[in-house]
Amino acid sequence: MKQVLIMLGLFTLISAQAEEKKFSNESSLSIVETGGNAVSEAYNLATDTSYKPGGRDYRFYGNYTLSYADDPKVQGIEKEETARNWIVGAEVTQDLSKKLGLIVGQNVEGNEFTGFERRENSDIGLKYQFSKTDDLKASFEMGYRYTFEKRTTSDDDGDDEFYFNKANIVGKIDQKLTESTRYSFMLQYLPNFTESEDYQINFEPALTVKMSTIFSLKVSYRGQYDNQLNPGVEEYLDHTTTTALVAKY
Repeated sequence: MKQVLIMLGLFTLISAQAEEKKFSNESSLSIVETGGNAVSEAYNLATDTSYKPGGRDYRFYGNYTLSYADDPKVQGIEKEETARNWIVGAEVTQDLSKKLGLIVGQNVEGNEFTGFERRENSDIGLKYQFSKTDDLKASFEMGYRYTFEKRTTSDDDGDDEFYFNKANIVGKIDQKLTESTRYSFMLQYLPNFTESEDYQINFEPALTVKMSTIFSLKVSYRGQYDNQLNPGVEEYLDHTTTTALVAKY
C-alpha cells in the first residue's frame, strides 16, 4: 500500500512545518523481529494530525500494520503474510458551542484477513466534550454512517459489493495518572440498520509513559469484534497488541 504510506508521511510533514499553537501531531512506529525457532517480523505505523485555527478542527489520521511469519524448519518457502490492515481518514469538527460540535468525516480502510478488500465510511454526527483539560479529556460522539464494502469473496448470489446504513457511537477518555503517565480508552459501537445482525464493536485501551517533551512509550490493545463474519473468515474478534515509540508535538 504505497499510497497509504505516502499519505501518512505527508500528514506528518505538514504538521512539522506548521505553527505550534494551531497544529498538533502524534506519530508512532513499532517494529518487531524475531529469529531462531520462530521467525517473524511486524511493522506498525500510525499518525494523527489536527489543525484548529479557530472554531473548526481539521483532523487527518492513518494506520498501517503489516506482519510476516516463517517456519525455519522448512527450506525454500517464502515468508507468509499473516496480517495486513490499513486505514486513512479525515474529519472536520465545527464548534456549535463550548462543548458541542458538528463532526463530518470520511475514511477508507482495508483488511483482507477479515474478508474485505476495501471499506469506505462516510460519517456525520454530533460530538459532545464532557471535559477537555490536560488532566482529563472525555467525549461522546453519535451520528450516521454510510458504508460501501468491497469483499474478497462473493456471496451465494455472486455479489461482492455491499452498501450499509449504520449508526456510529463513540466514547473516548484520556486521563493523566501521573506527570509522566496517561491512560486512554476508546469504545465504538456500529449497529447496522441494513443487516441488524451485522453489528461491530471496536475498543482500544492504552497506557502512555512520557520519556521526554516529545517522545513517549505507548502500549495499546485494539480489539475489533464483528458479529456477522464475512465468507471465509473464522474468528469474530481481531486484536492487536502494540508497543510503540511515539512522537507528539
